[in-house]
Order: sequence, then C-alpha cells, then structure tokens
Amino acid sequence: DAILEKEEDFEDGEILFLREIVDKYGGVEKTKSVARDLVRKASSLLDPLDDNSYRASLVSLAEYIVTRKN
Repeated sequence: DAILEKEEDFEDGEILFLREIVDKYGGVEKTKSVARDLVRKASSLLDPLDDNSYRASLVSLAEYIVTRKN
C-alpha cells in the first residue's frame, strides 16, 4: 500500500516491482477483456439508433481503442 500512496515520482525498481505484480496476476489481459466486454455492451446500446456514419464512427472508435497495439 505504501508504494501506491507515494506523492513523489516512482523509482525504477518500484516501477519494475509493480509491473511484475500486474504481469503475475494477468492485470493487462483482464483489463483488455473487461474493455472488450464494455465495447460490446456499448455498441449494442447503439442498435436502436439509425445506421449512419455517426453511429458507425462511434463503434469504429471504440473497437479501435480495444484492438490497438500501443
């Protein structure tokens, strides 16, 4: 808990430690999975709207965000 409550910048060793914890417990993959689920839900909420370029842009943007590499 102390690391997360720091007000100053993290040191390299602390960043590495936090990254190892995130990797160990699958934090990145879990976050990606939750994001994909939220995009699917949000996209389905757009279904009642007219099929037009605005709706398509919203869906495309959301899909891009969860599929981009960086």
